Amino acid sequence: MIQRKPQYRLGNEGAEEVKNHPWLRDFPWQDLAERRIRAPFIPPIEDNFDQKNINEEWKDLDDPEFKEYTQSLRRNSVQAMFNGYYYDHQLAALANSQAQINS
Repeated sequence: MIQRKPQYRLGNEGAEEVKNHPWLRDFPWQDLAERRIRAPFIPPIEDNFDQKNINEEWKDLDDPEFKEYTQSLRRNSVQAMFNGYYYDHQLAALANSQAQINS
């Protein structure tokens, strides 16, 4: 699934390609579609985005390793590793709005 070029990604040929993959072939897809499958783990509500777990302050900003990694991300050689990947904000917004409608 994690392939740089979309044409090589599992599912590029449609949902059936994913459903017929050896790892997923025996998955109960119909039960999933009919919402009969319960999630294997449901986090406690108080832990999910609870304000007490949100850290507004980055405590590692002064850490030398953090600074080194931040600087390395600015190098052209590092950025070149991401050539061919893209982020489509309109597509992401559409997917997010569809997820909200379906939930």
